[in-house]
Amino acid sequence: MSERHDVLIVGGGLVGASLAIALDRLGRDVGLLEASPAGELPAVFDQRNLSFAAATINALTALRVMQKLSMAPGPIRRIHVSRAGDFGRVQLDAADYDRPWFGQVVVARDFGQALESRLQELPRLRRYRPMRFLGMGDVIDGYRQVRVADDSGERVLLARLVVGADGTSSGVRDALGIEVDRHDFQQTLFVARVRSQRAPDGTAWERFTDTGPTALLPRGDRHFGTVHGVARDQAEAVMALDDTAWLQRLQQAIGWRAGRLLDSGPRSAYPLIQVLARALVGERTVLLGNAAQTIHPLGAQGFNLGLRDALTLAELLEVEGDAGSDALLRSYVARREEDRRQTVAFSGGLARLTSNPAPLLRPLRSLGLVAAQRASVQSRMNRRARLDVVIVGGGVVGAACALALADVGLAVALVEGREPAPWQAAQPDLRVFAFAADNVQLLQRLGVWPTIAQARAWPYRRMQVWDAAGGDDLLFDADRFGRRELGFIVENGLLQDRLWAALPAAGVELHCPARVEALEQDEHGVRLRLDDGRRIEAALAVAADGAESTLRGLAGIDVERHDYLQRGVVAYVDSELPNQATAWQRFLPTGPLALLPVAERRSSIVWTLPDDEAARVLALDEDAFNRELTRAFAARLGELRLASPRAAFPLRRQLARHYVAGRVLALGDAAHVVHPLAGQGVNLGLRDVAALQHWLAPSAERRGQPRLSPQRVQRWARERRSDNQIAAYSFEAINRLFSNDEMHLTLARGRALGCVGKWPPLVQAFWKRAAGV
Repeated sequence: MSERHDVLIVGGGLVGASLAIALDRLGRDVGLLEASPAGELPAVFDQRNLSFAAATINALTALRVMQKLSMAPGPIRRIHVSRAGDFGRVQLDAADYDRPWFGQVVVARDFGQALESRLQELPRLRRYRPMRFLGMGDVIDGYRQVRVADDSGERVLLARLVVGADGTSSGVRDALGIEVDRHDFQQTLFVARVRSQRAPDGTAWERFTDTGPTALLPRGDRHFGTVHGVARDQAEAVMALDDTAWLQRLQQAIGWRAGRLLDSGPRSAYPLIQVLARALVGERTVLLGNAAQTIHPLGAQGFNLGLRDALTLAELLEVEGDAGSDALLRSYVARREEDRRQTVAFSGGLARLTSNPAPLLRPLRSLGLVAAQRASVQSRMNRRARLDVVIVGGGVVGAACALALADVGLAVALVEGREPAPWQAAQPDLRVFAFAADNVQLLQRLGVWPTIAQARAWPYRRMQVWDAAGGDDLLFDADRFGRRELGFIVENGLLQDRLWAALPAAGVELHCPARVEALEQDEHGVRLRLDDGRRIEAALAVAADGAESTLRGLAGIDVERHDYLQRGVVAYVDSELPNQATAWQRFLPTGPLALLPVAERRSSIVWTLPDDEAARVLALDEDAFNRELTRAFAARLGELRLASPRAAFPLRRQLARHYVAGRVLALGDAAHVVHPLAGQGVNLGLRDVAALQHWLAPSAERRGQPRLSPQRVQRWARERRSDNQIAAYSFEAINRLFSNDEMHLTLARGRALGCVGKWPPLVQAFWKRAAGV
């Protein structure tokens, strides 16, 4: 029987492998068809040099590929461009743009090894190697037939979506009958590693001639990567040069800007052609990377463009159930059209202009270089805020805020001091949230929720609350509200992992690891200085960096604190009886005890205890802890036994006195920390995000107020501060009432719970408040 996949990727090169990694994070069933056998990298991973743009670095960091490089990338901090025989030049310095670098140079072979290392970590990926693509068959029951062969013979694989990432001479493209527009630049490009008298200092040198460009790119191993274009009819002679003659030719082409060139590694040669597919999709098939467009390497846009293809497709596959649906393919074509058109026009047009020997063009090129240099200086002098919003803090609330604001068309950057650890299904995070219905809808709109639900989100259908002092139970039941569930129990680590995975495709500019050191602001915007020397300008800054927020402090936003002198003890426990998909909460004199279902017989506990009692309970051996926990829960689920380590965190109320200071606003834990008894902490933070997205969306524009105006931000602040304060003091009042052992209160509160439970409209009102609907 033929093997079936959601997605079958043909081609394990740069783009195909990157897509496989991105889709594995989404939980998709993916097959990867590779021509190279195990232990051997594809031919594309040779000694050529790849220049990665900042967005590409961010995306590959989120995919955890950059961390696998064995050699540090070479940062391009300065760019020097000139043309032989013309006057004028362009010099750009990243520091003038408050950036640490314009891009980074990575050796293709090192990058291939990093991709291979990540591919080996993917538990769901099915790799077919070595395997040859032969052709396409019919579509049957929503699956495309793909004919392949290896040493054992021919076979057929089935896929909802076939991805052609098999390079310039794409077999998938040919099988679909898609024609191409081809342009031959009549040039051959030589690449090699060279060593110079002067070590690279972060400058990329590029010089144009009539026969093509020559460049020296700073690598991370104290060598340069060289790119040397020659006329096609000269290629054979250049390849035949010995190393001395080869270095002399390079020296003449690039000049002495990097000092004397001393030695060279092996040379490789590639014909320069442009191949553009006339269509990007066929029935249940899509083309990516060089299979869709092979462009001139001038501007180093080839892989950057291909990776954007892959990330766009991955983003669409997050929310589309049928991987190869017509709707998905139409969306892909629409999303990629403008980026593809502009990038192809830029690289091809620049190549034609700079290599054209026509005498009349020489003064125009020279004046163009001078004008470009002056324009770059003028743009630095007149530069205004490049970003709309910079968000400090990449936790659940901060990352969701970045996605939400990018979703309404704002230019967003995210600053985080430490990259989150990869979520691992075998190591559940002790920190879990009772996710409310409105926040599920928010993450649905952002395209993230399906990847969370596929991984591990346990629905709870009921919530049962009772008082240890007696009285009737208060029961919330999804059936009574006409819903499938009341909410979901989700791990913090999983939420953060999936939110971060979505950042690159959303266009969020990521600064990690980095911390804010200083803040300046005026009526036009903010300027942040980071600890790595970078500076970021934006119209607004969002403090989402937690209860001890640095940005909140720099903005002068004060907080009021109240210590409950309690700690929340957390762990996973297994129960003798099924938990019935119910979130349980028992009020005890020492504080509430909650059990949140994460599997049929496993729950996450949050046990609120006074500080000294929490310390005592944490010190108990497992058997003693199990006995005390079972007794505290009145054995409602039979015996409870630890299934994980224990931990505890201090409980307090902390509320910002105001949410906005100038052009800085605080949300999430930076604005409010509340008692966890109702599991509302992260829900309140995400409601901050949803409200901010609403007020900054184009559709919310009122009476001519600009999208990022202080008036709109203040409206958001008034709305959210009022709601959050009501919630914080309500939770505190409930905790005090039910943690009090005074006789008259004990008698009253048990009856009160029973009365609420017997009045359906009141039960529904309580639940709607908690669920945000």
